[in-house]
Amino acid sequence: MTQDLYRVTSLLPRITDRIQQNSDDLKALLTSAACEIQGILDVDLVQISRWAADGSREIVAESHGNHGSVLSPSARHLEEIEVLSGEYGRRVSHALATSTERSISSAEEQRSLVLPLSLLDREWGSMRIESQGNRNLSPVIQQLLPMLVDLIAIAIERCELRGTVRQQTRHVRAIGRIGSILRLSDNDPRSLQRVLEETISAVGGIGGRLYLQTEANAERSAQLYVWGEQPTDPQLEANPNWQAWISAGKTCEFFRTKPDDGDRKASAKESRQPNIICGCRNIPFPFIVADFHPGTLPQPLTQVFASTAIRSIATISLDGGERCAGYLSVFRSSTSSPQSAVAPQRSQFSHGSDVPQEEDTLSWSAADLRFVQSASLYVYLGWLSGQVQFALDYQASHDILTRLPNRKQFELQLDRALRRTRRDPSVLAVAILDLNGFKRVNYTLGHAVGDRLLLDVTQRLQAQLPSFSCLARWGDDRFIFLLDRSSIEELTRIVQSVLTAFSHPFCLDDREIYITASLGVAIAPTDGNTAAALLKNAEIALSQAKQSRQNSYQFYASDMKRLALAQLVLETDLRKASVRNEFWLDYQPQIDLTTGQIVGMEALIRWHHPTLGVLHPDRFISLAEETGSISEIGEWVLQTACLQQRSWMQSGILPVRVAVNLSARQLQPDLVSKIAKILHDTRMNPRDLELEITESVAVQNLDLTVGILQDFQAMGVTVALDDFGTGYSCLSAVEQLRLNVIKIDRSLVANAPQNSRVAAIAKTILALGRGLNLLVLAEGVETPEQLEFLKSIHCDLVQGNFFSSALSGDRALEFLRNGSVFMGIEKVKLT
Repeated sequence: MTQDLYRVTSLLPRITDRIQQNSDDLKALLTSAACEIQGILDVDLVQISRWAADGSREIVAESHGNHGSVLSPSARHLEEIEVLSGEYGRRVSHALATSTERSISSAEEQRSLVLPLSLLDREWGSMRIESQGNRNLSPVIQQLLPMLVDLIAIAIERCELRGTVRQQTRHVRAIGRIGSILRLSDNDPRSLQRVLEETISAVGGIGGRLYLQTEANAERSAQLYVWGEQPTDPQLEANPNWQAWISAGKTCEFFRTKPDDGDRKASAKESRQPNIICGCRNIPFPFIVADFHPGTLPQPLTQVFASTAIRSIATISLDGGERCAGYLSVFRSSTSSPQSAVAPQRSQFSHGSDVPQEEDTLSWSAADLRFVQSASLYVYLGWLSGQVQFALDYQASHDILTRLPNRKQFELQLDRALRRTRRDPSVLAVAILDLNGFKRVNYTLGHAVGDRLLLDVTQRLQAQLPSFSCLARWGDDRFIFLLDRSSIEELTRIVQSVLTAFSHPFCLDDREIYITASLGVAIAPTDGNTAAALLKNAEIALSQAKQSRQNSYQFYASDMKRLALAQLVLETDLRKASVRNEFWLDYQPQIDLTTGQIVGMEALIRWHHPTLGVLHPDRFISLAEETGSISEIGEWVLQTACLQQRSWMQSGILPVRVAVNLSARQLQPDLVSKIAKILHDTRMNPRDLELEITESVAVQNLDLTVGILQDFQAMGVTVALDDFGTGYSCLSAVEQLRLNVIKIDRSLVANAPQNSRVAAIAKTILALGRGLNLLVLAEGVETPEQLEFLKSIHCDLVQGNFFSSALSGDRALEFLRNGSVFMGIEKVKLT
């Protein structure tokens, strides 16, 4: 008895010393304790094991004696089991009742004692003592064994606590480094690679992957960062089998919990299956596969991991609650560990037998998962910050409506292109495109329709331009693009194809909207070797294109700068012309070709410029439309023409119609009320007023035009379609318009006598007018041959210098009184 007491009392300090020496290494600590206990108690086996999360027991440490080998479990005869008295004995009895059973054999007797190792918050494992023969443990040793077990439990708690502290310290430091990397990265992709490496190292992984999905706006492609051991499929995230497996895993139940004693057998049966944890609380969409083996993976994925050392995966989505940005995956193997300890040998107790596992794997602790979650959250926040910065940069460099580069971004692209052409000479051109009539669409149909029109224009331009042309939005109704071509001829072909795209109407809400475009082109280095010079000269060329005619283009020429400067001066003077009373009206007679009578006078505006002299409308009307002064000028023309007509009538002249041209900018919903007021103020009969609109203006917004012309007809005002045959000649549009007169353009009249094709067109227009019950007027009659042709096709009305040039109001009155100021009017009188 005394000897046993001495042996046990000397054992406790020795084990305490062992604990102090190996306090950071659990395996070494428990191995030393097992050796000391086996030696002091002189038994055949001391084995310390712990419960695993799946119900199996992991052998942590064991020590064998010198009394012969321990019999196999199948040959053991557990005839006698020592049961201690008191409270602690009841704990031992419970452990024995749930973990041992008898097996009868002819072999010698085997004694076994199993003592539970219980920590403060859980049952950690057990210590098993085995001996052969009739050796018994003395009462003293039995009395002191609980103290010994408690001492080992305290050592385990201390070791785990120190390990937890070290793990938390390591995780905190790693998270700090990850935060610093992302904070200082400035969206550098290399920083995400460093974050991946930090995450894998902190949890003892052997490899991992960080996958960021394609952006919703497709501005950025998917990004993949890898480190360490990898599956054999480099495109794992794109593998449909992997995607299906991950998706299926998200519906699984979380079952990795501490097993109750009664559930260990059931857990043991399932231990050979992959351990999948999904929907773990406080972790966004984790998908964890622990302890898997090639045979347990879905067959299509078996080869992906079969030849690798990967035996455990933790995958967490980068998710902020609204959308998934990607996935962070960490891989482990059987030997990977965040601590210095080697993973312990593992056995499964099933029906009292030891069943070895195929391979060992480090389990994922809650701390591990929390760390990976924190790392994924940092990555997600970094990604989100990058998205916000990308959105801000995108908005600063792109037009929000069309998603095209804006002025600032285009200028940067132009600077780069100019630097490139200095190294590799080529034909680099800047082309500015202006939409003619777009502002009127905005004013009449609203900005929503205008925005849709801009989007359609963008699509047409993108379809016509090469992909490298850097199309950008330059302003409200302007676009700009770069062309880097090998020759001027090829450049011209592209410019022409761009303008051709506007020959067809734009269909918006069952409306057909016609708009034209003007293009100005400047070429480097001829027209400038800096961005500022090229842009300025392209603007000058655009101005010349707009003045020439709609749907045309102009290449910059050196004399255009002088013309542009003159145009600028002209624009300034135009704004002052109304105040200075520099405008006046001339009137050109319109004659009935059948009777020879004067039936109308067309009002033609003139500008007496203080230095340039008399300017005709083609010099300043387009400029007035650009500057917005056309509305004021147009109202003045209407007012003056109506007053002149009333003046003629007060002089005793029979009523004669006066024709006034309307510009595109005047064709607004309030035009009807303005004209009604002018007629009322001048007391002019609406039947004596004729309003002329050009074909191109009429079809730009057909619905609006039809409505306005219907109101004119209801008032009794005559409506004429000017310049017919030179624009789109949309016959369906002509049918919808409420017209009284069609005017054959002067270009057709000039060429008809000597050109049979032009003559055929003129005859077709006349036939169309007759079919629609409209009068047909031919303008620009200059020669007897033209007059004879018009007589031969029975044209209704004529106008031109052959009969009379444009006259002032007083001379027009004299012309009306005499029937003819110039001899020659009799030429059209029928005998």
